[in-house]
Formats: sequence, C-alpha cells, structure tokens
Amino acid sequence: IFVQRPGMLDMERAQRNDVTLEDLAMHYVYIVEYCWNLIEPGPPDGIMTNVIDMSGMTLKMIRGKTTMKFAKKLTGIMSANYPSRSFKTLIINAPHWFSTLYKMMSPLLRESTKAKIQIHCGGEKQDAALCKVLGDSVPAELLITPKDEVSDGPTPGPNSSIEQEMRSFCIRALKEKGLEMKEVMA
Repeated sequence: IFVQRPGMLDMERAQRNDVTLEDLAMHYVYIVEYCWNLIEPGPPDGIMTNVIDMSGMTLKMIRGKTTMKFAKKLTGIMSANYPSRSFKTLIINAPHWFSTLYKMMSPLLRESTKAKIQIHCGGEKQDAALCKVLGDSVPAELLITPKDEVSDGPTPGPNSSIEQEMRSFCIRALKEKGLEMKEVMA
C-alpha cells in the first residue's frame, strides 16, 4: 500500500531550496524502489495498491505549469518502469472538480490502467471502498469514520518507525558518498 498526498507538495518551497523537478522525480523513484527492494522484497511481479489522498489539492496547484510538468514526468516514469505493478489506485478525498479533470485526461490512459482507478470524494462510500480493497491494512487516518478497532500496529506518519528507519538509511547512504543533507528553508 503506497499512500501519496499530492496536496502537501509545496512546489514554491522546493524551488526556494533549489529542489528541481528531476530531484523530486528521483526522490519518488527512490521511495518506490525502497518499497520494492527493502520493505517488501519479493518476486518482480509483485503489485501494490496506490492511495492518492487529494486532501488540500486546489485548482491553483493543478494550473501551475510546474505541478503539471511534474505530474506528466512522474506518469511517464511510472508507466515506463512499473507498468504492471499497480493493483488498484484509489483516489480519495477528491475535490468535486477532479472528476471533470479526470474525464479530460482519461483518454490518455490505457484501458487496463483506467480499470484499476477508483475516484471517491469522501464519506461512507469512500470508507467502504478503502476497507474493501485494503481490508485490515487500511490506515485509520484515511477513514472518515473511525475504525471499530484500533490497530496495535505501528502508527503511520512522519515520526513512525518506518519513517525514522528510512531517514537513517538515507543519511547513511549520503555519508557513504561523502554528502550531507542540506537544511530545508521554510
């Protein structure tokens, strides 16, 4: 399960910190490769479910040339390098204008890709779709209605054990190459 939150991407901050579209795309590829090679190593025909949480997405973000260029670049990379890795893509908390945008863009997608995509705008139907596809693995933070049972598993988020493990891995890899992380400007 790969949860993405494009509404949290701050392109202006990235530009202020000299982060290029190429840097962002390579970071995305790094995350995907990390998932396939370290978190869930297995057969090369393994699949994942993508959950794209559209919370915070605005039309202004979509209209930005940089954001659209980045989205096209990522789509191209994923399509060329991971064409059969997607089981389902659940687009959740989609703003109402998103369905119009999807109708305009969907002719560019393969039929097999379109068949894997579900778009939800929140509410109980969205929760039902998440629970149906993800089962007990659905992160509680994605549900509108709280889960009946609270999971005893690790809590996802920026301070989760997997995030800390990933940061440590990245810092070690940078040190091995004689590099350091730059401090991010707000």
